Amino acid sequence: MKYIVRSLFVLFLCFALLRTVTAEIYKIYIDPGHYRGDDRESHEIKTNLAVGLKLRALLERDPFPDVTFKVNMSREGPDSKKIGTEKSSYTLDLDQPRHRAQNANDFKADLFISIHCNGGENTGTETFWCDESSGLEGGDFRFPTSFTSKEAKVIADSRRFADLVQKHMAHHGDWYSRHGGKGLLDRTYPHFQKVYSSFGGHLPILLRLNVPGCLSEIGFVDNPDDLPKLLSEYWRNRFAEAYRDAIYDFFSLMRPQYRRIDLEPGWSIISIPGIPANSDPALLIMKEAEKMPSIVGYWDFNERELLPIHTLEIGKGYWVFSLSRDTLLLSYFPKYVHTISLEKGFNMIGSISHTTSFADAVRSANEEDGIKKIDEGLWAWNAEQKKLELLNPATIEPGMGYVVQAYRDADIIISFVPPLVPVPAPSQTPIETKLLANFPNPFNPETWIPFTLKEAGGVTVSIHAVSGHLVRTLDLGHLRSGFYATKDTAAYWDGRNAQGDKVASGVYFYTLETDAVSYTRKMLLLK
Repeated sequence: MKYIVRSLFVLFLCFALLRTVTAEIYKIYIDPGHYRGDDRESHEIKTNLAVGLKLRALLERDPFPDVTFKVNMSREGPDSKKIGTEKSSYTLDLDQPRHRAQNANDFKADLFISIHCNGGENTGTETFWCDESSGLEGGDFRFPTSFTSKEAKVIADSRRFADLVQKHMAHHGDWYSRHGGKGLLDRTYPHFQKVYSSFGGHLPILLRLNVPGCLSEIGFVDNPDDLPKLLSEYWRNRFAEAYRDAIYDFFSLMRPQYRRIDLEPGWSIISIPGIPANSDPALLIMKEAEKMPSIVGYWDFNERELLPIHTLEIGKGYWVFSLSRDTLLLSYFPKYVHTISLEKGFNMIGSISHTTSFADAVRSANEEDGIKKIDEGLWAWNAEQKKLELLNPATIEPGMGYVVQAYRDADIIISFVPPLVPVPAPSQTPIETKLLANFPNPFNPETWIPFTLKEAGGVTVSIHAVSGHLVRTLDLGHLRSGFYATKDTAAYWDGRNAQGDKVASGVYFYTLETDAVSYTRKMLLLK
Protein backbone atom coordinates (compact mmCIF):
# COMPACT_ATOMS: atom_id res chain seq x y z
CA MET A 1 0.00 0.00 0.00
CA LYS A 2 2.81 2.34 0.92
CA TYR A 3 4.49 1.86 -2.48
CA ILE A 4 1.19 2.61 -4.22
CA VAL A 5 0.80 5.79 -2.18
CA ARG A 6 4.33 6.89 -3.05
CA SER A 7 3.74 6.18 -6.74
CA LEU A 8 0.56 8.22 -6.66
CA PHE A 9 2.44 11.03 -4.95
CA VAL A 10 5.13 11.06 -7.65
CA LEU A 11 2.37 11.19 -10.28
CA PHE A 12 0.64 14.02 -8.42
CA LEU A 13 3.90 15.92 -8.12
CA CYS A 14 4.50 15.62 -11.86
CA PHE A 15 1.07 17.07 -12.58
CA ALA A 16 1.56 19.77 -9.97
CA LEU A 17 4.94 20.63 -11.43
CA LEU A 18 3.48 20.81 -14.92
CA ARG A 19 0.66 23.06 -13.68
CA THR A 20 3.13 25.29 -11.85
CA VAL A 21 5.41 25.63 -14.86
CA THR A 22 2.59 26.35 -17.30
CA ALA A 23 0.84 28.75 -14.90
CA GLU A 24 3.87 30.94 -14.22
CA ILE A 25 3.01 33.47 -16.93
CA TYR A 26 -0.39 35.11 -17.44
CA LYS A 27 -0.93 37.25 -20.53
CA ILE A 28 -3.42 40.07 -20.08
CA TYR A 29 -4.73 42.20 -22.96
CA ILE A 30 -5.97 45.64 -21.84
CA ASP A 31 -8.16 47.69 -24.16
CA PRO A 32 -8.69 51.27 -22.85
CA GLY A 33 -11.83 52.31 -24.70
CA HIS A 34 -12.34 55.52 -26.68
CA TYR A 35 -9.88 57.97 -28.17
CA ARG A 36 -9.92 61.60 -29.31
CA GLY A 37 -11.51 60.78 -32.64
CA ASP A 38 -14.30 58.81 -31.00
CA ASP A 39 -16.52 61.78 -30.12
CA ARG A 40 -15.97 61.34 -26.40
CA GLU A 41 -15.47 63.72 -23.50
CA SER A 42 -11.94 64.36 -22.30
CA HIS A 43 -12.57 62.87 -18.84
CA GLU A 44 -13.88 59.64 -20.42
CA ILE A 45 -10.78 59.18 -22.56
CA LYS A 46 -8.39 60.10 -19.76
CA THR A 47 -10.05 57.85 -17.20
CA ASN A 48 -10.06 54.80 -19.49
CA LEU A 49 -6.41 55.27 -20.34
CA ALA A 50 -5.28 56.15 -16.79
CA VAL A 51 -6.97 53.07 -15.30
CA GLY A 52 -5.50 50.83 -18.00
CA LEU A 53 -1.97 52.15 -17.42
CA LYS A 54 -2.32 51.85 -13.65
CA LEU A 55 -3.58 48.28 -14.01
CA ARG A 56 -0.60 47.39 -16.16
CA ALA A 57 1.76 48.88 -13.55
CA LEU A 58 0.10 46.85 -10.78
CA LEU A 59 0.33 43.59 -12.73
CA GLU A 60 3.90 44.06 -13.90
CA ARG A 61 5.02 44.87 -10.34
CA ASP A 62 3.50 41.70 -8.89
CA PRO A 63 5.92 40.68 -6.12
CA PHE A 64 5.55 36.89 -6.17
CA PRO A 65 8.44 34.97 -7.74
CA ASP A 66 6.21 32.24 -9.20
CA VAL A 67 3.81 34.62 -10.99
CA THR A 68 4.59 36.83 -13.98
CA PHE A 69 2.10 39.00 -15.84
CA LYS A 70 2.78 40.08 -19.41
CA VAL A 71 0.55 42.91 -20.58
CA ASN A 72 -0.35 44.16 -24.05
CA MET A 73 -2.48 47.28 -24.58
CA SER A 74 -4.50 48.32 -27.60
CA ARG A 75 -3.42 51.92 -27.03
CA GLU A 76 -1.09 53.71 -24.65
CA GLY A 77 -2.06 57.27 -25.56
CA PRO A 78 -5.30 59.21 -26.03
CA ASP A 79 -5.17 59.08 -29.84
CA SER A 80 -6.21 56.36 -32.25
CA LYS A 81 -3.46 53.87 -32.88
CA LYS A 82 -2.80 51.44 -35.72
CA ILE A 83 -0.45 48.51 -35.32
CA GLY A 84 1.11 46.35 -38.00
CA THR A 85 1.63 42.71 -37.02
CA GLU A 86 4.40 40.32 -37.95
CA LYS A 87 2.01 38.75 -40.44
CA SER A 88 2.58 40.29 -43.84
CA SER A 89 -0.88 39.43 -45.14
CA TYR A 90 -2.72 42.16 -43.23
CA THR A 91 -2.43 45.15 -40.90
CA LEU A 92 -4.55 45.49 -37.80
CA ASP A 93 -6.48 48.73 -37.42
CA LEU A 94 -7.17 48.88 -33.70
CA ASP A 95 -9.96 51.38 -34.22
CA GLN A 96 -11.94 48.38 -35.44
CA PRO A 97 -13.39 46.15 -32.68
CA ARG A 98 -12.78 42.88 -34.50
CA HIS A 99 -9.15 43.84 -35.06
CA ARG A 100 -8.64 44.37 -31.34
CA ALA A 101 -9.95 40.85 -30.81
CA GLN A 102 -7.52 39.57 -33.45
CA ASN A 103 -4.69 41.49 -31.77
CA ALA A 104 -5.52 39.81 -28.43
CA ASN A 105 -5.62 36.40 -30.11
CA ASP A 106 -2.27 37.03 -31.81
CA PHE A 107 -0.86 37.95 -28.39
CA LYS A 108 -2.18 34.60 -27.11
CA ALA A 109 -3.83 36.43 -24.23
CA ASP A 110 -5.26 34.54 -21.26
CA LEU A 111 -7.75 37.32 -20.50
CA PHE A 112 -9.18 40.33 -22.35
CA ILE A 113 -10.28 43.47 -20.47
CA SER A 114 -11.96 46.39 -22.20
CA ILE A 115 -12.11 49.45 -19.91
CA HIS A 116 -14.73 52.11 -20.60
CA CYS A 117 -16.13 55.18 -18.92
CA ASN A 118 -19.29 56.45 -20.56
CA GLY A 119 -20.74 59.83 -19.72
CA GLY A 120 -24.25 61.02 -20.30
CA GLU A 121 -27.79 60.75 -19.13
CA ASN A 122 -28.84 57.48 -17.43
CA THR A 123 -25.33 56.09 -17.64
CA GLY A 124 -24.70 53.23 -15.26
CA THR A 125 -22.09 50.57 -14.75
CA GLU A 126 -22.44 47.82 -17.31
CA THR A 127 -20.46 44.63 -17.44
CA PHE A 128 -20.50 42.96 -20.85
CA TRP A 129 -20.02 39.33 -21.65
CA CYS A 130 -21.09 36.91 -24.35
CA ASP A 131 -24.65 35.87 -23.52
CA GLU A 132 -26.24 33.44 -25.94
CA SER A 133 -29.72 34.24 -24.64
CA SER A 134 -29.66 37.84 -25.84
CA GLY A 135 -30.54 36.98 -29.46
CA LEU A 136 -28.63 40.02 -30.67
CA GLU A 137 -27.75 40.95 -34.21
CA GLY A 138 -25.01 43.54 -33.93
CA GLY A 139 -23.40 45.37 -36.85
CA ASP A 140 -22.33 42.86 -39.45
CA PHE A 141 -22.02 40.04 -36.94
CA ARG A 142 -24.93 37.72 -36.20
CA PHE A 143 -24.93 36.12 -32.78
CA PRO A 144 -24.51 32.38 -33.27
CA THR A 145 -27.28 30.00 -32.24
CA SER A 146 -24.96 27.19 -31.19
CA PHE A 147 -21.46 26.93 -29.79
CA THR A 148 -18.57 24.53 -29.81
CA SER A 149 -17.42 23.22 -26.45
CA LYS A 150 -14.45 25.60 -26.57
CA GLU A 151 -16.69 28.60 -27.30
CA ALA A 152 -19.07 27.58 -24.53
CA LYS A 153 -16.18 27.48 -22.04
CA VAL A 154 -14.96 30.91 -23.13
CA ILE A 155 -18.48 32.28 -22.65
CA ALA A 156 -18.84 30.69 -19.21
CA ASP A 157 -15.45 31.99 -18.11
CA SER A 158 -16.30 35.44 -19.48
CA ARG A 159 -19.44 35.54 -17.36
CA ARG A 160 -17.48 34.46 -14.29
CA PHE A 161 -14.85 37.13 -14.84
CA ALA A 162 -17.51 39.79 -15.52
CA ASP A 163 -19.17 38.94 -12.21
CA LEU A 164 -15.82 39.24 -10.42
CA VAL A 165 -15.18 42.65 -11.99
CA GLN A 166 -18.61 43.87 -10.92
CA LYS A 167 -18.08 42.62 -7.36
CA HIS A 168 -14.72 44.31 -6.94
CA MET A 169 -15.82 47.50 -8.70
CA ALA A 170 -18.77 47.78 -6.31
CA HIS A 171 -16.39 47.34 -3.38
CA HIS A 172 -13.42 49.44 -4.51
CA GLY A 173 -15.59 52.11 -6.11
CA ASP A 174 -17.75 52.34 -2.98
CA TRP A 175 -20.91 51.93 -5.03
CA TYR A 176 -22.89 49.99 -2.43
CA SER A 177 -24.42 53.24 -1.27
CA ARG A 178 -26.21 53.59 -4.62
CA HIS A 179 -28.50 50.73 -3.63
CA GLY A 180 -29.17 51.44 0.02
CA GLY A 181 -26.09 49.53 1.11
CA LYS A 182 -27.32 46.26 -0.41
CA GLY A 183 -24.34 45.93 -2.73
CA LEU A 184 -26.47 45.32 -5.83
CA LEU A 185 -24.83 45.42 -9.24
CA ASP A 186 -25.92 47.69 -12.02
CA ARG A 187 -26.87 46.88 -15.58
CA THR A 188 -25.44 43.87 -17.32
CA TYR A 189 -25.09 43.05 -20.97
CA PRO A 190 -28.54 41.68 -21.94
CA HIS A 191 -30.24 44.77 -20.50
CA PHE A 192 -27.90 47.04 -22.44
CA GLN A 193 -28.73 45.23 -25.67
CA LYS A 194 -32.46 45.69 -25.14
CA VAL A 195 -31.92 49.42 -24.85
CA TYR A 196 -29.46 49.67 -27.73
CA SER A 197 -30.59 46.93 -30.09
CA SER A 198 -28.50 48.18 -33.01
CA PHE A 199 -25.30 48.28 -30.97
CA GLY A 200 -22.55 46.33 -32.68
CA GLY A 201 -19.24 47.74 -31.53
CA HIS A 202 -17.99 45.63 -28.66
CA LEU A 203 -19.86 42.40 -29.10
CA PRO A 204 -17.70 41.39 -32.10
CA ILE A 205 -14.67 41.71 -29.83
CA LEU A 206 -16.02 39.35 -27.21
CA LEU A 207 -17.35 36.80 -29.68
CA ARG A 208 -14.15 36.68 -31.73
CA LEU A 209 -11.89 36.13 -28.74
CA ASN A 210 -10.22 32.80 -28.07
CA VAL A 211 -10.09 33.66 -24.36
CA PRO A 212 -12.47 35.00 -21.71
CA GLY A 213 -13.29 38.67 -22.17
CA CYS A 214 -15.10 41.41 -20.30
CA LEU A 215 -16.08 44.98 -21.05
CA SER A 216 -16.77 46.98 -17.92
CA GLU A 217 -18.13 50.50 -17.57
CA ILE A 218 -16.75 52.51 -14.67
CA GLY A 219 -18.42 55.50 -13.08
CA PHE A 220 -21.86 57.07 -13.19
CA VAL A 221 -21.35 60.54 -14.56
CA ASP A 222 -25.05 61.40 -14.50
CA ASN A 223 -24.76 61.27 -10.69
CA PRO A 224 -23.23 64.54 -9.37
CA ASP A 225 -21.10 62.60 -6.91
CA ASP A 226 -19.57 60.37 -9.59
CA LEU A 227 -17.87 62.75 -11.99
CA PRO A 228 -15.23 63.79 -9.42
CA LYS A 229 -14.33 60.12 -9.03
CA LEU A 230 -13.53 59.86 -12.72
CA LEU A 231 -11.20 62.85 -12.46
CA SER A 232 -9.55 61.61 -9.25
CA GLU A 233 -6.21 59.80 -9.24
CA TYR A 234 -7.18 58.22 -5.94
CA TRP A 235 -10.33 56.64 -7.41
CA ARG A 236 -8.56 55.71 -10.65
CA ASN A 237 -6.14 53.75 -8.47
CA ARG A 238 -9.08 52.07 -6.79
CA PHE A 239 -10.64 51.13 -10.16
CA ALA A 240 -7.31 49.63 -11.28
CA GLU A 241 -7.09 47.67 -8.01
CA ALA A 242 -10.61 46.35 -8.61
CA TYR A 243 -9.57 44.96 -11.99
CA ARG A 244 -6.35 43.56 -10.49
CA ASP A 245 -8.21 41.81 -7.67
CA ALA A 246 -10.73 40.36 -10.13
CA ILE A 247 -7.83 38.98 -12.18
CA TYR A 248 -6.26 37.43 -9.07
CA ASP A 249 -9.57 35.81 -8.14
CA PHE A 250 -10.09 34.54 -11.68
CA PHE A 251 -6.73 32.77 -11.71
CA SER A 252 -7.07 31.65 -8.04
CA LEU A 253 -4.11 33.73 -6.89
CA MET A 254 -3.71 35.26 -3.45
CA ARG A 255 -5.37 38.68 -3.36
CA PRO A 256 -3.83 41.62 -1.49
CA GLN A 257 -5.26 42.91 1.74
CA TYR A 258 -5.94 46.58 2.40
CA ARG A 259 -5.38 48.82 5.39
CA ARG A 260 -6.67 52.34 5.78
CA ILE A 261 -4.32 54.87 7.40
CA ASP A 262 -5.93 58.04 8.73
CA LEU A 263 -3.50 60.94 8.52
CA GLU A 264 -3.57 63.98 10.78
CA PRO A 265 -2.49 67.37 9.42
CA GLY A 266 1.29 67.62 9.25
CA TRP A 267 3.79 64.78 9.53
CA SER A 268 3.09 61.08 10.05
CA ILE A 269 5.22 57.92 9.99
CA ILE A 270 3.68 55.03 8.05
CA SER A 271 4.83 51.61 6.85
CA ILE A 272 3.58 48.85 4.57
CA PRO A 273 2.32 46.04 6.87
CA GLY A 274 3.32 43.24 4.50
CA ILE A 275 4.79 42.72 1.05
CA PRO A 276 3.73 45.83 -0.90
CA ALA A 277 1.26 45.10 -3.70
CA ASN A 278 1.89 48.67 -4.85
CA SER A 279 5.63 49.19 -4.45
CA ASP A 280 5.59 52.48 -6.39
CA PRO A 281 5.30 55.48 -4.02
CA ALA A 282 3.49 57.33 -6.82
CA LEU A 283 0.52 55.01 -6.29
CA LEU A 284 0.12 56.30 -2.72
CA ILE A 285 -2.63 58.83 -3.43
CA MET A 286 -4.38 60.66 -0.60
CA LYS A 287 -8.16 60.56 -0.87
CA GLU A 288 -9.07 64.15 -0.07
CA ALA A 289 -6.06 65.92 -1.56
CA GLU A 290 -6.36 63.76 -4.71
CA LYS A 291 -2.60 63.62 -5.00
CA MET A 292 0.46 61.84 -3.71
CA PRO A 293 1.45 62.89 -0.16
CA SER A 294 3.58 66.03 -0.30
CA ILE A 295 6.60 64.15 0.99
CA VAL A 296 7.26 60.44 1.16
CA GLY A 297 10.76 59.81 2.37
CA TYR A 298 13.11 58.05 4.77
CA TRP A 299 14.96 60.14 7.37
CA ASP A 300 18.65 59.31 7.58
CA PHE A 301 19.55 60.12 11.18
CA ASN A 302 23.30 59.85 10.51
CA GLU A 303 23.31 62.26 7.57
CA ARG A 304 20.36 64.24 8.98
CA GLU A 305 18.52 64.44 5.69
CA LEU A 306 15.27 63.19 4.19
CA LEU A 307 16.06 60.68 1.47
CA PRO A 308 13.64 60.24 -1.44
CA ILE A 309 12.35 56.72 -2.01
CA HIS A 310 11.60 54.98 -5.27
CA THR A 311 10.36 51.62 -4.00
CA LEU A 312 8.25 50.82 -0.94
CA GLU A 313 9.50 47.92 1.19
CA ILE A 314 8.25 45.98 4.18
CA GLY A 315 10.01 46.70 7.48
CA LYS A 316 10.77 50.37 6.81
CA GLY A 317 9.10 53.48 8.17
CA TYR A 318 8.40 56.48 5.93
CA TRP A 319 7.58 60.09 6.62
CA VAL A 320 4.53 61.53 4.86
CA PHE A 321 3.11 65.04 5.03
CA SER A 322 -0.53 66.04 4.67
CA LEU A 323 -2.05 69.52 4.68
CA SER A 324 -5.28 68.29 6.28
CA ARG A 325 -6.91 65.18 7.70
CA ASP A 326 -6.73 62.61 4.95
CA THR A 327 -6.66 58.90 4.16
CA LEU A 328 -4.15 56.53 2.60
CA LEU A 329 -5.16 53.04 1.54
CA LEU A 330 -2.26 50.57 1.64
CA SER A 331 -2.44 47.31 -0.28
CA TYR A 332 -0.18 44.43 0.69
CA PHE A 333 0.26 40.68 0.82
CA PRO A 334 0.21 39.51 4.46
CA LYS A 335 3.43 38.67 6.23
CA TYR A 336 3.60 37.67 9.87
CA VAL A 337 7.36 37.20 10.32
CA HIS A 338 10.00 39.66 9.14
CA THR A 339 13.65 40.39 9.95
CA ILE A 340 14.64 44.07 10.11
CA SER A 341 18.31 45.00 9.83
CA LEU A 342 19.25 47.96 12.02
CA GLU A 343 22.29 50.19 11.59
CA LYS A 344 24.11 51.73 14.52
CA GLY A 345 22.17 54.81 15.61
CA PHE A 346 18.52 55.70 15.12
CA ASN A 347 16.42 53.77 12.60
CA MET A 348 12.92 54.13 11.15
CA ILE A 349 11.21 50.74 11.12
CA GLY A 350 7.89 49.37 9.88
CA SER A 351 5.32 46.78 10.86
CA ILE A 352 3.99 43.37 9.87
CA SER A 353 0.42 42.28 9.18
CA HIS A 354 -0.66 41.89 12.80
CA THR A 355 -0.18 43.73 16.07
CA THR A 356 2.99 42.47 17.74
CA SER A 357 5.25 43.18 20.71
CA PHE A 358 8.46 45.11 20.15
CA ALA A 359 9.76 43.86 23.49
CA ASP A 360 9.70 40.25 22.23
CA ALA A 361 11.71 41.24 19.16
CA VAL A 362 14.31 43.00 21.32
CA ARG A 363 14.63 40.13 23.81
CA SER A 364 15.33 37.67 20.99
CA ALA A 365 18.33 39.64 19.70
CA ASN A 366 19.45 42.15 22.33
CA GLU A 367 22.32 40.51 24.18
CA GLU A 368 25.72 39.73 22.72
CA ASP A 369 28.70 39.09 25.00
CA GLY A 370 26.74 40.78 27.77
CA ILE A 371 26.44 44.03 25.81
CA LYS A 372 23.05 45.51 24.91
CA LYS A 373 22.58 45.93 21.16
CA ILE A 374 19.16 47.56 20.92
CA ASP A 375 17.40 50.13 23.08
CA GLU A 376 14.19 48.63 24.43
CA GLY A 377 12.37 51.92 23.79
CA LEU A 378 10.06 52.25 20.80
CA TRP A 379 9.25 55.78 19.63
CA ALA A 380 6.15 56.87 17.70
CA TRP A 381 5.31 60.23 16.19
CA ASN A 382 2.59 62.24 17.95
CA ALA A 383 1.03 64.30 15.15
CA GLU A 384 -0.95 66.56 17.51
CA GLN A 385 2.02 67.45 19.73
CA LYS A 386 4.46 67.27 16.80
CA LYS A 387 7.07 65.19 18.60
CA LEU A 388 8.30 61.64 19.11
CA GLU A 389 6.96 59.93 22.22
CA LEU A 390 8.05 56.76 23.98
CA LEU A 391 5.47 53.96 23.84
CA ASN A 392 4.65 51.89 26.91
CA PRO A 393 3.85 49.11 26.24
CA ALA A 394 5.92 49.05 23.06
CA THR A 395 3.40 47.67 20.57
CA ILE A 396 3.85 47.69 16.79
CA GLU A 397 0.61 48.32 14.89
CA PRO A 398 0.11 47.37 11.20
CA GLY A 399 0.67 50.30 8.86
CA MET A 400 2.41 52.52 11.41
CA GLY A 401 6.08 53.49 11.48
CA TYR A 402 8.43 53.87 14.47
CA VAL A 403 11.91 54.95 15.54
CA VAL A 404 14.35 52.69 17.43
CA GLN A 405 17.98 53.05 18.49
CA ALA A 406 20.68 50.44 17.95
CA TYR A 407 24.06 50.58 19.72
CA ARG A 408 25.61 48.48 16.97
CA ASP A 409 24.44 46.87 13.74
CA ALA A 410 21.82 44.26 14.65
CA ASP A 411 18.83 42.29 13.40
CA ILE A 412 15.44 42.07 15.04
CA ILE A 413 12.68 39.63 14.12
CA ILE A 414 9.10 40.81 14.56
CA SER A 415 6.58 38.01 14.37
CA PHE A 416 3.08 36.93 15.21
CA VAL A 417 2.03 33.27 15.29
CA PRO A 418 -1.64 32.82 16.20
CA PRO A 419 -3.26 29.40 16.70
CA LEU A 420 -3.17 27.73 13.30
CA VAL A 421 -6.72 26.34 13.45
CA PRO A 422 -9.32 26.01 16.21
CA VAL A 423 -8.50 22.91 18.24
CA PRO A 424 -11.48 20.84 19.48
CA ALA A 425 -11.71 19.45 22.97
CA PRO A 426 -9.23 16.65 23.79
CA SER A 427 -12.03 14.09 23.98
CA GLN A 428 -12.84 14.55 20.30
CA THR A 429 -11.24 12.42 17.60
CA PRO A 430 -10.72 13.60 14.01
CA ILE A 431 -13.13 12.01 11.54
CA GLU A 432 -10.38 11.93 8.89
CA THR A 433 -6.67 12.36 8.39
CA LYS A 434 -6.18 15.77 6.81
CA LEU A 435 -3.27 18.00 5.79
CA LEU A 436 -4.02 21.67 6.50
CA ALA A 437 -2.61 24.90 5.07
CA ASN A 438 0.75 25.92 6.46
CA PHE A 439 1.01 29.17 8.40
CA PRO A 440 2.17 31.72 7.64
CA ASN A 441 2.08 31.49 3.85
CA PRO A 442 3.98 33.12 2.22
CA PHE A 443 6.59 32.67 4.94
CA ASN A 444 10.15 33.61 5.85
CA PRO A 445 12.11 32.07 7.43
CA GLU A 446 9.91 29.48 9.15
CA THR A 447 6.46 27.93 8.90
CA TRP A 448 4.18 25.50 10.75
CA ILE A 449 2.32 22.66 9.03
CA PRO A 450 -0.85 21.56 10.86
CA PHE A 451 -2.66 18.27 10.29
CA THR A 452 -5.15 15.85 11.85
CA LEU A 453 -4.80 12.08 12.32
CA LYS A 454 -7.75 9.73 12.33
CA GLU A 455 -5.64 6.74 13.33
CA ALA A 456 -2.38 6.36 15.21
CA GLY A 457 0.74 5.53 13.21
CA GLY A 458 4.06 6.69 11.81
CA VAL A 459 4.00 10.17 10.28
CA THR A 460 6.46 12.00 8.04
CA VAL A 461 6.30 15.36 6.29
CA SER A 462 8.48 15.66 3.20
CA ILE A 463 9.24 18.90 1.38
CA HIS A 464 10.02 19.01 -2.34
CA ALA A 465 11.11 21.78 -4.71
CA VAL A 466 9.05 22.31 -7.87
CA SER A 467 11.73 20.33 -9.73
CA GLY A 468 10.73 17.26 -7.67
CA HIS A 469 13.99 17.33 -5.70
CA LEU A 470 13.58 16.25 -2.06
CA VAL A 471 14.57 19.20 0.13
CA ARG A 472 13.85 17.93 3.64
CA THR A 473 12.10 15.09 5.46
CA LEU A 474 10.55 15.74 8.86
CA ASP A 475 10.18 12.41 10.64
CA LEU A 476 7.52 12.98 13.30
CA GLY A 477 7.64 9.40 14.60
CA HIS A 478 4.67 7.41 15.87
CA LEU A 479 1.77 9.70 16.76
CA ARG A 480 -1.58 9.07 18.37
CA SER A 481 -4.79 10.06 16.62
CA GLY A 482 -5.68 13.68 17.27
CA PHE A 483 -5.36 17.31 16.21
CA TYR A 484 -1.84 18.60 15.52
CA ALA A 485 -2.78 22.19 14.81
CA THR A 486 -1.01 24.48 17.27
CA LYS A 487 2.43 25.96 17.22
CA ASP A 488 3.57 23.38 19.77
CA THR A 489 2.16 20.31 17.98
CA ALA A 490 2.23 21.06 14.22
CA ALA A 491 5.16 20.04 12.04
CA TYR A 492 7.76 22.81 11.97
CA TRP A 493 10.07 23.73 9.08
CA ASP A 494 12.82 26.30 9.46
CA GLY A 495 13.30 26.85 5.71
CA ARG A 496 16.52 24.79 5.58
CA ASN A 497 17.45 21.70 3.59
CA ALA A 498 18.79 18.42 4.96
CA GLN A 499 22.32 19.90 5.05
CA GLY A 500 21.18 22.84 7.19
CA ASP A 501 21.44 25.43 4.42
CA LYS A 502 18.71 28.04 3.90
CA VAL A 503 16.75 27.31 0.74
CA ALA A 504 15.94 29.88 -1.92
CA SER A 505 12.67 31.74 -2.38
CA GLY A 506 10.08 29.90 -4.42
CA VAL A 507 7.25 27.41 -4.47
CA TYR A 508 7.58 24.19 -2.46
CA PHE A 509 5.33 21.16 -2.05
CA TYR A 510 4.83 19.56 1.37
CA THR A 511 3.45 16.05 1.78
CA LEU A 512 1.96 14.37 4.83
CA GLU A 513 2.48 10.61 4.66
CA THR A 514 1.12 8.00 7.04
CA ASP A 515 0.93 4.20 6.80
CA ALA A 516 -2.30 4.50 4.82
CA VAL A 517 -2.62 7.90 3.13
CA SER A 518 -0.65 10.73 1.57
CA TYR A 519 -1.66 14.36 1.01
CA THR A 520 0.22 17.19 -0.69
CA ARG A 521 -0.18 20.97 -0.66
CA LYS A 522 1.77 23.96 -1.96
CA MET A 523 3.49 26.76 -0.03
CA LEU A 524 5.57 29.82 -0.90
CA LEU A 525 8.87 30.89 0.66
CA LEU A 526 9.32 34.60 -0.01
CA LYS A 527 12.41 36.47 1.21
